[in-house]
Amino acid sequence: MATVHATGIPSRAAGMKPASKYSWRLLLHNLEQMTRDQLEPTCGGLTTTISACGKGQQWQQALSLLAQMPLLRLQPNVYSFSAAISSCEKGGQWQRAVALLAEMPSRSVEANVYSFSSALTALAQSTERQRAMALLAEMPKRGIEPVIICVNAALDACGKDGCWEEALSLLWGAQQTGLQPAVVSYSAAISACGKGSQWSMALCVFSEMQKQIVTPNTISYSAAISACEKEWQMALTLWECLQALQAQVDVVSYTAVISACAKGSEWQRALQLLHEMQSEHLQPNVICYNAAASACGNVQMWAQALRTFASMMCAHVLPSVRSYNTVIGACDGERWELAIDLFAQMQDKTLQPDVVTYNSIIGALERADQADHQWTHAVALLEEMAARDVEPDMTTFNTAISAQFKDGKNVDKVLSLLQSMRVRKLRPDVFSFNTAITVCEAGARWQQAFQLLEDMRDEDLEPDLVSYNCLFNVCYAGGQWARVLDVVQDMVTHGIDGFTTCRYDHLTQAGSSLDCFKHAVLISLLAAFTQEPGRFTYIDTHAGRGVYDLTMDGALQDSTFEHGIKLLDQAQNMSFILTEYMTQLRRYNEAEGGGPLRHYLGSPALASRWLRPGDEAVCFELSSTMYKDLAALFERDAGTAGSKVRLIPENSYWWLLHHVHETLGTGLILMDPPYEPYNEYTAWNLFLLRHLHRSSRYCVAVWFPCFNADQMASLYTQLQTLDVGDLLVAEFQISSPAAGASLTQSVVVVLRPPADMDQTLKPLLGELGRFLEGPGTRASSSVFWLSKWRERAKWLGGL
Repeated sequence: MATVHATGIPSRAAGMKPASKYSWRLLLHNLEQMTRDQLEPTCGGLTTTISACGKGQQWQQALSLLAQMPLLRLQPNVYSFSAAISSCEKGGQWQRAVALLAEMPSRSVEANVYSFSSALTALAQSTERQRAMALLAEMPKRGIEPVIICVNAALDACGKDGCWEEALSLLWGAQQTGLQPAVVSYSAAISACGKGSQWSMALCVFSEMQKQIVTPNTISYSAAISACEKEWQMALTLWECLQALQAQVDVVSYTAVISACAKGSEWQRALQLLHEMQSEHLQPNVICYNAAASACGNVQMWAQALRTFASMMCAHVLPSVRSYNTVIGACDGERWELAIDLFAQMQDKTLQPDVVTYNSIIGALERADQADHQWTHAVALLEEMAARDVEPDMTTFNTAISAQFKDGKNVDKVLSLLQSMRVRKLRPDVFSFNTAITVCEAGARWQQAFQLLEDMRDEDLEPDLVSYNCLFNVCYAGGQWARVLDVVQDMVTHGIDGFTTCRYDHLTQAGSSLDCFKHAVLISLLAAFTQEPGRFTYIDTHAGRGVYDLTMDGALQDSTFEHGIKLLDQAQNMSFILTEYMTQLRRYNEAEGGGPLRHYLGSPALASRWLRPGDEAVCFELSSTMYKDLAALFERDAGTAGSKVRLIPENSYWWLLHHVHETLGTGLILMDPPYEPYNEYTAWNLFLLRHLHRSSRYCVAVWFPCFNADQMASLYTQLQTLDVGDLLVAEFQISSPAAGASLTQSVVVVLRPPADMDQTLKPLLGELGRFLEGPGTRASSSVFWLSKWRERAKWLGGL
């Protein structure tokens, strides 16, 4: 029988003709014809046909031909196996490719570098990084030196897994063994760094690539841009470099830079790039549109997100599940109905919602301004997820719990959701519990709120500051004053420092009528202390800037000083305390250049002028900006000569709990916090009052803002539960049409006041009120002992 090449061409000539991916049908036809003509194919001919089948994506035919070779009395060689392995690689059949490589020794066929490179490439297309690394390591053991193509395949496998350390080890190892990494090698390593969230390492590889005189191509730049997706400015810099090279940018590179802009919430730049892409006659794909819409959604630009979504539809680009997730997530609370419409539209297009979809739509419901029974929609969506076998995650439950909070009447449903999480083996986190505790506020369900705190600890979760703040609100809603103090004690026990930052600036209230009231009381107390022979300490828990410029924008915003210190500056025939008050203000302003009253002294600056040699002041301020101003004031202020002033940038409450014994032990503490938020500061003030009553001999003056009669009654009730003895109360109120929504009433409560302080304050505050009154303005004040409050309130008709 004649021996003819399987292509039907005599074997000598057949070796000259490469297999074409379009020729596999012809080659198989010729092979069948040869069989009918009783012609024997050669090993090389069959190998060429196997290779052609691989290029034609016919891996099954390739394996069939390899299996037929022994039947045709042909011994498969390394080229036959390599061609079959390559066919499996092109067909995405990595298991079969690896199995063929493993079969070669049993068939007495030694694998070569091409066999390994094909198997490695097959593994690189999958997520089998560890197998690829093992295969690469096996090559030297078989006496085969890897070539750069093999290293590239392993690098690609590392890139898909984001194993950047292994990728870099491969890249540097290749250089050390004398291999010259190509642009594809560096690109794969950059991609691995990007997927491993190592953008700085990706840039190092990109830089090294250029040092080795390997010119980056579009793929390299795209990989580097993608790696910098969370560093959008760097990503744009790389993009500009790519454009400057006049390289052929493609959809992939545009997708990378638009995605980077989305991560940086640079929605305008993202849309600009999308339009630029279209002007370059490149058709954006669904990923580009999704990224641009996401950039808009990240900054609540819901209308732009929807326009981008509509543009995608008009361009006949089919939206994906992620497309809908993005626009649903962009819908703010007022457009929750639009989110529901998009959700329905998505299902009409036979797209199956995933957990992100449900999270997005429940989130839109949660953000709705008014409840409108949104929680019923949220619960229905949870039930629908179960029906569709979509497994909810932590975000699902937390958002649903938060939606219950909007309704404010569903404590039981919230508890049920927490139990559902446990059933699904999801462990509620601190946010879950905090939101659940907040829901308890609406129904004043304080018992359940404390139970949730215990449950949190049972889950090995430590309550945070938000947890305690939520508990404060629940206790206040339920009138549980003693429990409020228990919450503070729990914070102290567990080392939760509630106040570590301060954003409040007293400038807007500097010199107001209520500021004048507070400082008149302060000076009265200081005057009494300076009449005593012993040294004393003045402690200011919230010192502020020390001095306030009344010509600054903050002061001019409401011009509250016009109804306070400016009126007092015009008064005549004042008593000693008010005269001293104004004298100190005028002296400071004269030292600063004179003219109309411009600078207002805050409590630490006023107090420092009453200190005698040997006395000391301790002033606290958390704001770094205000602390700097305070420090500058005392550096240049000669009014404290002979006295000691300590400035401490810490939480004063925490310091008083642990370090008050480091002072002289007697004196005056002024607690004048910003009360933002009110409940938390009030709770700490009450706790500190009780603590200082038990642990020190200090006189403590606490200023409280008063918003209405109910809030004042609540405050006095809480103070009476402290068991600290009788407290002196000074109230001051000024009513004026010009005051608008401004605070018009406040109280100073004094623990251990100096003797006869009530008799000092009564005429003083009456005098102050008369000076601050004017056309349409009325002032009122009262000084009484807290033990007489209820009796006094009944007499006034307040209870």
